[in-house]
Amino acid sequence: MIKYLRVATPFEDFYRAGLQGTETAARAWAGVGFADLSPNSASALVQRMSTDNVPGWQGPPPGFFYFVLRSDAVDVMYGTQQGFALLGVPYMPHISPPSRWGE
Repeated sequence: MIKYLRVATPFEDFYRAGLQGTETAARAWAGVGFADLSPNSASALVQRMSTDNVPGWQGPPPGFFYFVLRSDAVDVMYGTQQGFALLGVPYMPHISPPSRWGE
């Protein structure tokens, strides 16, 4: 999805900046890194990100970063053979990929 949203390459820069923004926001908001937030606190921070309501955020706009990350997660879950298998849904692509994703 990211290439269609006109994010400048290399895409790693976008993801690093967004992840750093998330980490910095978690530390400013709760005093701990994102990985150490409780599930409720992590969910609350992600909700704030999705509405561009993160005071002092540095990096790509938080709502846009959330949208890209969410789109990536949906692609991985619903766009791969493994994702379909986890859901118990038969994988029936119109055109099969040349290899499994990530290999």
